[in-house]
Amino acid sequence: MNEKLLSYLKESGNLLLSYYKENPFFALTPAELMEGTFVYFERGGKRLRPAICRLCAGALGGDAAETAAIPCALGLELYHNWTLVHDDMIDHDDTRRGKKAVHKLVKDNFSSYGDEKSTEYGFDTALLAGDALHSASVY
Repeated sequence: MNEKLLSYLKESGNLLLSYYKENPFFALTPAELMEGTFVYFERGGKRLRPAICRLCAGALGGDAAETAAIPCALGLELYHNWTLVHDDMIDHDDTRRGKKAVHKLVKDNFSSYGDEKSTEYGFDTALLAGDALHSASVY
């Protein structure tokens, strides 16, 4: 991939993550639920969808429009991430991008409840985290 494009994708991804952390759409409890909405986003990836959104806005309206498109671009990425959370649950995938899937991370946080209960809590919390991402994407 072109160096300029890679640099733009990284910069755009960092802007989105910063915006998301500074402007959370809602506070979720318990902490595992809130973590479940951030974990995939923090792992990176190309984030082509939001970058294309910002580039199109910039092409039509300049730098100000590209910056103003950050919430919309974030919505695209959040929408994509909820599908990943639910996909991992449906497919019983243990990992995403080489690290534990959300339902597995949460399961580990509830390990003191025993394997059956922690698995149930992991799935329930991941389901709610995915639903929260879906809601936030259209916020």
